Amino acid sequence: MKKHYWGLMLVVTILLMFQKTGLAANWMYVQRLEGTRYGPCHEFVEAESVVKTENRLNYWSLWLMEKPAGPEAFVKMLRKNEVDLTGTQQSRVLEFYQYNADDVEVRNNLKPGIWTRISPGVRRAMHYLREDKSENLAKPEDLSVSLPRWYTSGIVDKKFNLLFDSRSIKSTTKRGINGGVPPEFEITVKKVWTETGVIERRAELTQIQPTHHGYRNLSYTVTTYRYSADKRLRILLWQSDHDQNGVPLEFLVGSEWKIFAEGSVEAEIQKIGVRWFRGELGSS
Repeated sequence: MKKHYWGLMLVVTILLMFQKTGLAANWMYVQRLEGTRYGPCHEFVEAESVVKTENRLNYWSLWLMEKPAGPEAFVKMLRKNEVDLTGTQQSRVLEFYQYNADDVEVRNNLKPGIWTRISPGVRRAMHYLREDKSENLAKPEDLSVSLPRWYTSGIVDKKFNLLFDSRSIKSTTKRGINGGVPPEFEITVKKVWTETGVIERRAELTQIQPTHHGYRNLSYTVTTYRYSADKRLRILLWQSDHDQNGVPLEFLVGSEWKIFAEGSVEAEIQKIGVRWFRGELGSS
């Protein structure tokens, strides 16, 4: 009887642990935001949560504040987003939850917000839509996120120094991982421009999108790629150019798979990701 009792208690304890902690979320870093009503923050998208129902797309995102915000001094805000896919190019927040430094909920709002123009972050979330997901995914319990951690890549170029964010190297799905290297993965890199590189990059940006500021004080460019692990294919998911203070000057959001050349910088970036999953480059 005692043996049965303690066995039952062990099962209950394990179930309670999972109930408390929840399943690990797959948070993907998107961008730093400056113009929010709460101050600067960093945006993440939960890649497993993006689902489509008829003409609506829903997903969860998370804001990590740079400083405690509001009367409740919250540091994280979990947001359930809805996107209208009928051609209006609009999205809204259906509900949000704010958390303090201990991940304790201090405020929530369950009333849908107003419709606004689709942001680059929404377009990024669309990349994670998969057909095999259920239509009703629960609110994420795992709010563990990390800011970028930059390492030198060892790639030498007269125009830039290339860094990679070790925390950005993630599988796009939790399924189908064989031998430690997933079929597809993401990686974010930063090109810190040299004097020669700044001149060429400014000229390139001005030709694509002329602006009144002329890309003054351009300092670096951050790019997030999605790679096939075993093919010369990549998607440029996100690219942002920044000045010396980190202020974004220009955004680009891509969506198409493209072939890259052997021996190119993009080929070397792919190798960094594959080696990271194999454990050849240390840990984050």
